[in-house]
Amino acid sequence: MKSQSLMAKGQKSTNIPRVGITGGIGSGKSAVCRIFHEALGIPIFYADIWAKKLVNFDPELRDGIIQIFGSEAYTPDGEYNRPFVAKIAFSDPAKLAALNALVHPAVEAESLHWHEHQAELGFPTPLKKRP
Repeated sequence: MKSQSLMAKGQKSTNIPRVGITGGIGSGKSAVCRIFHEALGIPIFYADIWAKKLVNFDPELRDGIIQIFGSEAYTPDGEYNRPFVAKIAFSDPAKLAALNALVHPAVEAESLHWHEHQAELGFPTPLKKRP
């Protein structure tokens, strides 16, 4: 599934370096990102925050999630039904893999657009925090 960016279209591709901050739960990723941002002014792409935005606002991603989990994946108000999806996904490895196969590429595509935008704003090496 090709995901469209929430950012402006038509941005030029750049060759800026991309630095990712990874690690296990409680390993200090957020603390490291906070230091880079507060002390050096480096912008941070928070992948988990973008994933939450995209499951609610990316129509292609929404359609894919509904195909996997059914219409109950979204509330009657149109909000992503995280508890419902989590209950199924974490009890069915195939559905979890299918969900990840949708969400991860969408977040990565958004990350690329975001990094390009940051470069246009003059930030040579923005950081990406992965969950």
